Amino acid sequence: ESGRMLFYLELDNFNVLKETIGIGATDTLIAEVARALLGRVPEGGILSRFGDSVFTLMLQVPHIRVAWDVAEELRIAVGERIVDVSGKSVTSTCSIGICPMLSRARAPETVLAHAQHSCRTARKQGGNRIEIHFPAGSKPEVAKMKVESPGTAVAQALDGGQLSMLFQPIVNLHEDSMEVYEVFLRVTGEGGMPLSEASIFSAEVDAEVVTKLDKWVIERVIALMASRQRDGHNTHFFVRLSEQAIVDESMLLFISKQLRSAQISGKCLVLKLSEASAMSQVKNVKAFIKGLKQLECRAALEDFGTGLTSFNTLRHVPVDFLKIDAELVHTLATDHESQSAVRSIVDMARSLRKRVVAVGVEDAATLAMLWDMGVHFAQGDGIQVPSESLEWDFAGSEIS
Repeated sequence: ESGRMLFYLELDNFNVLKETIGIGATDTLIAEVARALLGRVPEGGILSRFGDSVFTLMLQVPHIRVAWDVAEELRIAVGERIVDVSGKSVTSTCSIGICPMLSRARAPETVLAHAQHSCRTARKQGGNRIEIHFPAGSKPEVAKMKVESPGTAVAQALDGGQLSMLFQPIVNLHEDSMEVYEVFLRVTGEGGMPLSEASIFSAEVDAEVVTKLDKWVIERVIALMASRQRDGHNTHFFVRLSEQAIVDESMLLFISKQLRSAQISGKCLVLKLSEASAMSQVKNVKAFIKGLKQLECRAALEDFGTGLTSFNTLRHVPVDFLKIDAELVHTLATDHESQSAVRSIVDMARSLRKRVVAVGVEDAATLAMLWDMGVHFAQGDGIQVPSESLEWDFAGSEIS
């Protein structure tokens, strides 16, 4: 039905919590979370427990903005719930995926899969977030719901100058202090609401607009690199590039011109490509990375380690850094398969002289395991959430 939404809500780090406080205590936590959610579900909503740490909600809304607002209410309700178990105060956060149940009579399992995938995307970005799935070919239904498509929102934000950058420190676990940040593009949409990364790089966004976004970020990061170097800071930046950039013949020339204009080398610029892109277009990726090397830039492969052909792809794509898929990091403390996968990645990287970055680190226990496994770098909200600041103390800061 047009206007009906499926929400898929999963507690973040549930396995870690279960290991820390025990099964009985997590049952108490789940019961308290359920009560918190019930207190925020609008009239007519159907809330169900779907799994150990998963809830679903079906709700009719007049506008997708309402769906987002409801999800935000649910997210806050979970985060604010403090549960006393075994003499300890326990809190949790959650990630939420939303999928419209459109009038095309789409199979329920398909809607559920999309909502679940959106939730997983939110968790991969650090958790405590919301993601909305926009089905391909959904424009007629979207129009009826007064939904602004990602393509329209991104184009309007670009034209209106509603773009900014956030920075998250990437900490070197084994060597002396080294200033490294990941750059996140923030696009402000309708009502001042930031668009998700998935929406910004959605297939609905015109290729020309995506290219402009890539160039907007690169131009400003290179200028920032030059400014930092003049002030005595040898700051490295990881920047995500869209799949469009890989096949855009003007992109390498643009990067070259920006570096020449700033009068700096590309040694401190690391451009990220997704593992999915590398797997689907190895030839283009190899050519693109070869061009980056000529500019002294480096390349990173993100979301690495969950693909069936991850290691085979790595042998053909000459990147410098591997960014471990956040799902492996999230379950590292309790899941032996994740631990084995990370060790294999580190061993492979060492043999190929590549460096490994663990994404989505949320606690000191995980950080200690990563250090022990030989992972080179770590980042995540447990170290520092993305912000507008470049003042992280790489020499003296510790994860809390």
